[in-house]
Amino acid sequence: MFHKSPSGRVALSLSVDSSCHNQLISPWQGFESLNLTPFRSPAPPTAIFGKSCTFPNWSQGEWQDIKITENQIEFRDETTDQWS
Repeated sequence: MFHKSPSGRVALSLSVDSSCHNQLISPWQGFESLNLTPFRSPAPPTAIFGKSCTFPNWSQGEWQDIKITENQIEFRDETTDQWS
């Protein structure tokens, strides 16, 4: 059971078993209760031009918020979902 406030905070409670009923009273009271608070991710590093590097073959491709192509690495900005 969960509740999301306008500020983005989430109160989440879990029951003692998979029934979703036992020891589950509210988003704030349950067998296990969590309070989740959003935070701003740090800005990605600025681009560096003029340096040369080589990444190993196994690292090539897209990895969550990083894309590696030959000798270039790009980061995805979570706020705009753009590569830089």
